Formats: sequence, C-alpha cells, structure tokens
Amino acid sequence: MSVGWGAVLAFVLLGAGLDGSIGLIAYLSCAFAAWVFLFVVAWRRGPAATALALKAIPVSLLGPVALVLPVVRALRRRSASSGDQPRPEPEPAPTPRRSKPAPAPPPKRSARPGWSLAAMLAVSVAAFPVVGLVLLTFLVLGGAKFVTAREIRGIALASGVVAGVAVLVSTVVWWTRSLESSKRSQRVGWASIFAAAAIIAAGTLAFANGNSPKNLDRPTVSGSPTMGSVLTAEPGRWTTPGGPLTYDCQWQRCRPDCRDILDATRRNYTVVTKDRGKRIRVSVAADPTRGLMVFSSEWVHSSKTAPIRP
Repeated sequence: MSVGWGAVLAFVLLGAGLDGSIGLIAYLSCAFAAWVFLFVVAWRRGPAATALALKAIPVSLLGPVALVLPVVRALRRRSASSGDQPRPEPEPAPTPRRSKPAPAPPPKRSARPGWSLAAMLAVSVAAFPVVGLVLLTFLVLGGAKFVTAREIRGIALASGVVAGVAVLVSTVVWWTRSLESSKRSQRVGWASIFAAAAIIAAGTLAFANGNSPKNLDRPTVSGSPTMGSVLTAEPGRWTTPGGPLTYDCQWQRCRPDCRDILDATRRNYTVVTKDRGKRIRVSVAADPTRGLMVFSSEWVHSSKTAPIRP
C-alpha cells in the first residue's frame, strides 16, 4: 500500500511541476507512515503478529500484494488458534515392520575403461609432434629462414611439457577408474602409461640434444671498399657435426645500424651508389648436409669494412 500511495503522490507532485526530490521525500514519508501503522496494529494483536510484521515491512517494497498476504496469513492462524473446538489428537503411527536389509548392489563398472585409457594415451603421444609442427609453423611465419638447434630445443621442451601434461591427466583418470577394473587390466593400464611417458621423454631428450655447427673463426670480407668494386665473403672456420657444410650469406649496409641489403645473398657483392659513405659487412650461417639431429647455425657477422669511398 505504501508503494502505491507514494507512487501516486510522486506523480502528482511531478505533474504539478515540483522537483523530483520532493516526490521522493513524499514517497518515503508515506512508506514510513504505512510501516508504523502496520507495526502498531500488529503489536496490539500479539507477539506473533508483531514478529510477522517485522518480517513483512522490508518485503512491502515489492508492492501491496507482498504486504497484504502476510497479514492475511497471520489473521487466519490467530483465528484458528483461538477457536473453542479442541484439536483432534493425531492417530499413532503404525509400528514399521522390520524387514531384511536389501543386498548391496554390485559396483558399477565403467564401459571398457581400457579403451578410454588407450585413446587418451594415443592423444598424449600424438600431442608431441603436433605441438612441435605448430610451433615450427609459427616460427617460419614469423620470418625465420633457418631452424637452429636452440630453437628446436625450445620447441622440443614445449612439446614435451604439453604431451607430459596430457599423460598426467590420463594417469589421474585411469587411477580413478582402475579401482573398478580387474588386476590384469590395472597392470596393462599402468604399463601403457609408463610406455607413453617413456616415448615422450625419449623424443624430448633426442631433440633437445640437437647440435648446430659452431663458429671457430669469424667470417671476413675481402676487396676494396670503393664504388663499383666487388667484395668477397670468406665464411671462416666452423665445426662439422653433420659432415660437410654449406654456407648462406647475407650482405648488410651499416650507418650505424646494419640492415639487410635486398637480394644480396651470394658470396660476392658489387658496391653500388647507395653504399657511398656507409660500411659493409656480411653475415654467414652454416648448414650441415647430413645428420637428422643437426640443424643450422646462428648468424655470425664479419667485421665492418671502411666507409665506402668514390
């Protein structure tokens, strides 16, 4: 009721052009007056009605219906408790007969937990090469021209961690399900888990121990630093973990930062007009011709030439 009165009065005041805060104050005043009236009436009816009114006052914000229903229920309970007719005594409940305890149902067995474990382990082992190929793809798309042993080591460790987590999840799932399996299934399941973990560990260690050629003497540049002359790159000395090596060259122009010269990837480079006043250097990477676990080396830079003069 207080909500209805306050809303009507607020709309009337707003329609008369008064400030909205006056309507809000009038609304709260009507609500407070209605709550005081309700509490006084309930207090005169007894403690039960008073407690019910205290519970109903906050709920009255929902509207007149939420305010009227608790009062109606309180009046019905009071009239029923003050009647002259005695309440009929409840009949005693019949004594339940003792029955034999039902046999415990047999434990439910999951449908072929061994097949579930085999599928999870297959996914775990397959996660190693899949994650490695994904990381290699991102490496190539990022602009990498060669794959070094250091990059393969990082890819192998990341792939091994992902595949190891998958095996760990499979182990936890199997441990909860193996309690419902036979002894033979338990032995086969745990043996499969250890086999999958061994395969992933062996692959991780094999790729993490990959080698790359190491530079022993830095590359050098021979030739005169003048316009129109030809500069020649000497690759220097390298270790040969995979047999004979091939070399990739990239000429760079420095002033003072060094940047790649477009299409200058051969052993010889002809000095052009853009090189005037700048320094030239060459970067060399060694590639093994044989070996499955031997990868390209890092780029090694030569010393800079003197400034190019006319």
